[in-house]
Amino acid sequence: LAHTTATNGVLIYTSSPVFILLLEIAFRGQRTTLRQVLGISLAFLGVAAILMRGDLARLLALQLNPGDIGIAFAAFAWAGYSVVLKRSALTELPTIVLFTAVALWGVVLLLPMMVWELLAHDHLPRTTSAWVSIAGLAVVPSVLAFSTYQYGVKVVGPTITGIFLYLLPAYGVLMAVIFLGEELRAFHAAGLILVTCGVALATLPGEVWRRLARLVKRV
Repeated sequence: LAHTTATNGVLIYTSSPVFILLLEIAFRGQRTTLRQVLGISLAFLGVAAILMRGDLARLLALQLNPGDIGIAFAAFAWAGYSVVLKRSALTELPTIVLFTAVALWGVVLLLPMMVWELLAHDHLPRTTSAWVSIAGLAVVPSVLAFSTYQYGVKVVGPTITGIFLYLLPAYGVLMAVIFLGEELRAFHAAGLILVTCGVALATLPGEVWRRLARLVKRV
């Protein structure tokens, strides 16, 4: 993100569910339904509508740079992580145990780079507010987010769980309106509707749609 815009980063990262689906097809022989494909497409259009502010010219004007390539690699890596989580050897482990094991390996892998940054730049937080913010990041978007994501993969699989990543921009817009007083504009509403419909279309069980179809016929 130091080398690209947030718009580019978020839009590119929403390709994770597509990578997950492709990896599931390639390595697990999963069959993809037309409903899932349509749901993913709708959700992606919703994300694009929010990030591009309803202006197609913004999408056409996107230019790739090293930061964009890095985000794309991160999206593919996250897809691989999601698919590996579904291995039987991992699904048999309790969610918190699995999360702790992954986090410990993360500490081992990141420790050398952290030591180098401390020696080279001395960027260790020094204020109370900084440590409180780090604690918040550690609890909410780290422990809670990762552990519940792992539980979702265990229960419904990586493809369906990954589709919910499309809700990230929608959540961001709603939080900005509620907590920062930003204006909710027409392209925000259009994007939220598309994302919601896309996620519902791709993730709700087929039986739900059949019941809805029967209900509509009765009406």
